[in-house]
Amino acid sequence: AYHHSLTYTEPARQAGVVAQAEAAARRALELDPDQPVAAATQALLVPVYRNWAKAEPLFEKARRLHPKEPSVLAGYGRLAFGLGRIKDAGAMTAESIAADAYIPTHRQLHAMALWADGRIEEAELAIKKALALWPRHYALWFLRFYMLAHAGLVDEALAFAADPAGRPPAVPAEDLERQVASIRALQSRV
Repeated sequence: AYHHSLTYTEPARQAGVVAQAEAAARRALELDPDQPVAAATQALLVPVYRNWAKAEPLFEKARRLHPKEPSVLAGYGRLAFGLGRIKDAGAMTAESIAADAYIPTHRQLHAMALWADGRIEEAELAIKKALALWPRHYALWFLRFYMLAHAGLVDEALAFAADPAGRPPAVPAEDLERQVASIRALQSRV
């Protein structure tokens, strides 16, 4: 519970929540060394970037103990993606979606893994399915926008961005316009 609450905790309190989560996980593992939720928490709390060697064994243990936990599968998938193990990332994120189909960021990571693996049609289908569920989710929306643009479909990307009703609500218009301007510059390259 502590790990999931970090998403909604103001930055000034996050260190305290992390400390609580780490303490709870340590205590649970003292009581039961194979406690799956504690193992998952330990894996998910490690900042993955530049901690790959530390994170991977924690994810392996968490996955062994909690093989269907969507957050563990997606977290391990994110680690694999960062290490360039794209096929592994795609497989793990597919498993995370099978375990819980209603976590938008897992679908985003899955579509990214498919795209990076050159499975363009599958990536397109994955992002379209995700956007059907969450049409204005910022991560899904931007992935679709960039997939269109970098597939040489700049006009489609710009049309997608031109619909104000379909845009993510939390993104300031001026920030979005900067992104649109960068994609508009691609028109001279395709």
